[in-house]
Amino acid sequence: MRRLPLVLLVVGLLLVACAGAISSTPSTTSMISLARPTPRIPNRVYYTKRCWPGCHTNPSQLPHPTPDEFEGALDAGWTWINEDPTHWTLTEVPGMLRIVSQAGSISGDFQDARNILVRDAPDTHFDAMVKATFNPTSDAQNLAIFVKLDDGSLVSLNRWYCAEGEGPSCVGSGVYFDGSDLGCTRVGRPTSKETVHLMLRRAGNAYIGYLLEEGQWIEVGRCNSLATPTLVGLTAINGADDPALEIPADFDSFLLQERP
Repeated sequence: MRRLPLVLLVVGLLLVACAGAISSTPSTTSMISLARPTPRIPNRVYYTKRCWPGCHTNPSQLPHPTPDEFEGALDAGWTWINEDPTHWTLTEVPGMLRIVSQAGSISGDFQDARNILVRDAPDTHFDAMVKATFNPTSDAQNLAIFVKLDDGSLVSLNRWYCAEGEGPSCVGSGVYFDGSDLGCTRVGRPTSKETVHLMLRRAGNAYIGYLLEEGQWIEVGRCNSLATPTLVGLTAINGADDPALEIPADFDSFLLQERP
């Protein structure tokens, strides 16, 4: 019976020693550098559950093509559809491609419009970006960057004038994302700026239109399609019905950025 207190004393000392050892060892959690969430930027699209491959790629590993600055001649790869040389020039405003808008529409097979400038679309994900100056003041005056798909449909981002009251998406002078060929409602975002930066992105099956505002790309609209892109293009038109006054569209630069 006398040995019981001694045994208890020894056990107590062992427990105290173990507790000291545990407290002096860094916890497993503190030894692991846990990744912290990236701060969210307002109005930016984040791909999470179905993140397209490009968003996991280090930007330094992506190709960095030189923008087409429209200096002196068109870069290789461009082709005119329904060219009218009297309504486009690279010399009237040095360093810019000027297309003077004419009556017509880019829907369908392009036969109703003039001076449509196109190049082959990448077969992967991409961003098509353009800086342009255009001042639409009459209904249907329209500068467009677009993607043509192999099923004949078209998705476009437009610096356009659509008179308020002519449709739910019409906001007057603005930037419009048009995916109506793909079954999506046209969306308008008002702006009075003459010079705009536009981006039309393909991400997986999604086509997304952005407008650069205050240094951030703001989403205007998006639509999905399983069809394959065939062409990326630029043009300026006035509408097929009761066309508006012809006005210049000055394209300052164009960049087609492929993504893995």
